[in-house]
Amino acid sequence: MVKLVQAELRKSWKMHRFLMAVLCFLCFMGCAYAFDIHKGLAYHYQETPNVRLNYDVARNRFVELNTIVKFSPADQITPEIREKRDLWEDTYNKIYRYLLLRQEYEGYTDRITQVAYDSAASIYDMRTHAYYEGEFEETGITLKQAKLEKEYYQYMLEHDIVMYENGNEPTVCNFLIYMFQNETMILFVIIAAFFLVDAICSDFDGNCYTLVYTQPHSRIRMMCAKVISILIMLTLSFVAAFVLFSPWLLFQHGFGYLDYPYIVGNEILSYGQFLGRIALLVIMTLLFFAAVCVIAANVFKNTTNTLLLIAALLIVQYLVNMFFKVHLWYGWLPIFYLEPFEIVMGNYPLSSFACMGICLAFIIVLWLLFVKVIKWLDLKGSEAL
Repeated sequence: MVKLVQAELRKSWKMHRFLMAVLCFLCFMGCAYAFDIHKGLAYHYQETPNVRLNYDVARNRFVELNTIVKFSPADQITPEIREKRDLWEDTYNKIYRYLLLRQEYEGYTDRITQVAYDSAASIYDMRTHAYYEGEFEETGITLKQAKLEKEYYQYMLEHDIVMYENGNEPTVCNFLIYMFQNETMILFVIIAAFFLVDAICSDFDGNCYTLVYTQPHSRIRMMCAKVISILIMLTLSFVAAFVLFSPWLLFQHGFGYLDYPYIVGNEILSYGQFLGRIALLVIMTLLFFAAVCVIAANVFKNTTNTLLLIAALLIVQYLVNMFFKVHLWYGWLPIFYLEPFEIVMGNYPLSSFACMGICLAFIIVLWLLFVKVIKWLDLKGSEAL
């Protein structure tokens, strides 16, 4: 098997697949970078109104209580009312300072993390205070979310981490995570499918299959060698492309933080945990599409027809996502797992671990089907070839 893999790698090198893959991945990363910049601006303009909503709630409550304290008879102003007024004033001032920094898009300084923590801690304290009367209900912030956000900024302060200007800021570290979103994952699948199908169908397209498949190796072993070699080639080319592309990210946005926290559902994950979940789901999804490519390539024996099948699957996935909301009934099909970031974040009917398990089950079924197809083709002999 090792020699077969080495032979396939030499063949890929001679056919310049590695260089073409590096160029494709560079284009892929360029598209991902463009999407990140666009979504980063959208994130900023969306996040500021969210902070402003909290600010409006705190300001209105403070103004109301302050008016009562100023214009009511002195004998009617109890210490409880004054304490409530002071608490809302403190919350109002902290959220206001955070809002001012949020509105200065390029004005982030080292103190933004402390200001964000003060704002989150104040909102959490008001949610848990005996005087709380539901003022923050309209903002949609639950008590659990308020506590999670406070712990999130507290973690940053403890590890001396400065907040990113936006959630999609393409630092070197952050880019590895936000690269795998719906638009760019489709490009990734197309690149991987093209080279895998080309490696399998090149024997049929070049009319050399009669010689190749009469060698003293089973076709299953040869197909496995092709798949392994292409996966190795794609991995190396992806790493090479990222090494070539990362200096631009480093120069424009910096390296980022390897210990940066991310709020995922109802938990805070470290950078490594978050990236690991996304990477595992990406690998499982790509392996699923690779299994489909292998079976289709051996049945059609033609690069064009096989790629058309993959394109049809991607078009179906795109149309369903366009016209339907995310439903559980199609969440069981791995062709809809081209949003690993959203899935890991919990914005999907199934959890990321459930999606990985479903991908694994489909891969096993497709592998068994692949073995049956290859044995059937071998039994047909030269006619099938």
